[in-house]
Amino acid sequence: MHLLRLGQILGDFSLFLLGFFVLTIICFLFISKIYRSKASGFLKNFFIALFFGIVCIAFFFISFEFYYRYIYDDSDALGFLLTNQHWLDKHVIYNNYFFRDDKQFQIQEKPGVTRIGVVGDSLAFGYGISNVKDRFSDLLEADLNKAGKHVEVYNMGRPGLDTCGEIPTFDKIKFIHFDIIVWSFFINDIQPCGHSTGSDIITSVKKPTGFVGFLEQHSFFFNFMYWRLRGTHQKVFAQAKFADLDQYKNPVAVKLEEDSIATFSAMLKQDGNTKVVGLIFPLLFLMGPNYPGKEAESWIKTQLTQNGVSPVIDLLPLLINKNPNDITANQFDWHPNEAVHKMAADQLYKAILPLLK
Repeated sequence: MHLLRLGQILGDFSLFLLGFFVLTIICFLFISKIYRSKASGFLKNFFIALFFGIVCIAFFFISFEFYYRYIYDDSDALGFLLTNQHWLDKHVIYNNYFFRDDKQFQIQEKPGVTRIGVVGDSLAFGYGISNVKDRFSDLLEADLNKAGKHVEVYNMGRPGLDTCGEIPTFDKIKFIHFDIIVWSFFINDIQPCGHSTGSDIITSVKKPTGFVGFLEQHSFFFNFMYWRLRGTHQKVFAQAKFADLDQYKNPVAVKLEEDSIATFSAMLKQDGNTKVVGLIFPLLFLMGPNYPGKEAESWIKTQLTQNGVSPVIDLLPLLINKNPNDITANQFDWHPNEAVHKMAADQLYKAILPLLK
């Protein structure tokens, strides 16, 4: 965990502890004063019960605050929850090139080792996956090495990247040579360059102000319950459900995506000898027999294939009849869970194994 973030969390919690301590002292002083007063028995019992109740409520608040700060361990795809930052601090380690990985990237190639690169957005990054070893890229590396193939897999996924945004990101590290590149593609990768329809929906959510706003920003427990009880996640997901799919009906967005795919696929081929394999993730929270993204995924597959990406693995046929709750990270995070990452790794293994010497 970053020391600065740890200091901030402890600092906030220290204030809550201090407040609880002061409140407890004040309440017991009042209880003591009332108990020694000449008030009637009814009033004594009433005020003693009142102040004791206040202390109990404060104690439960502090207990829940501690739980959501230090024990609760789920990611949040929308980034509303303070607990999401705690999850990132706890589980995400960055390497020498500022990609999520517990190994450093090396420019110098090792003799006899096939180097595989993975590019993509938050799905490749492994958002919602606590143990980096459970990402499809790491599972693929382990499986291929178990099969006697000497490989290194470099994961270069970054949250929030669309196809247009992946181009400059990869351009900065393209001096690292790869024999094979896995292009992890998600339906919402079709976005106006530097502009996200999903971000517009998220930023349009009204934040609380005043004392409520202070608690929402500083109390993990209050923050969690505030957004949960308001049903904000469900509302935003409902608004965003078709926002990305609608982009495939937008001629400007479609043309930009066609150009971005052509540019990026050519860049990924590097010296012309690099093999590019496609991996398409569907919208998991819309899974079902009437999945509305079939046409969009068919278009993506066609575009990738026409630009020399082959094979292209589409996970939709394996997931379409699954319950979204069984394949997503958690109730607040629609990213694929460990089971889907394992499924993706298995499909990539079958596709890449014949490409290795």
